[in-house]
Amino acid sequence: MEKPLQDEAAGLFQAGCLWNMFVFAARVSALLEAGRVCVPLLHDRLSRMELFLGTQHEPWAIRQACMLAPTASFSRSVLEDESLSMAVSKVPELTWCDLGTPERVARTLRFLGVSPAWLAS
Repeated sequence: MEKPLQDEAAGLFQAGCLWNMFVFAARVSALLEAGRVCVPLLHDRLSRMELFLGTQHEPWAIRQACMLAPTASFSRSVLEDESLSMAVSKVPELTWCDLGTPERVARTLRFLGVSPAWLAS
């Protein structure tokens, strides 16, 4: 369940559920297959891009794919899909940091004292 309310989270923990920290490892082929199964229309739009890569029509194809593709949350559409075969692993208590936006990534890198060249601009 994506970002449950506190009461929902407590109930899920009591039921033996684990917290998804969005740390995962997968083969690219497995992620592509999960996208094909869980969000077929999005997969179809993006897979058609291959025809245009490296051509003069690539920018147009990217715009078209983005305009016509459905929006989907990876967490909700793929990770919450019960038909996929996944494994989970418990880890020691950690601090949560949601890096969901470029600003949060930049703020975290600055906090950690990391200064990649692209962060300076």
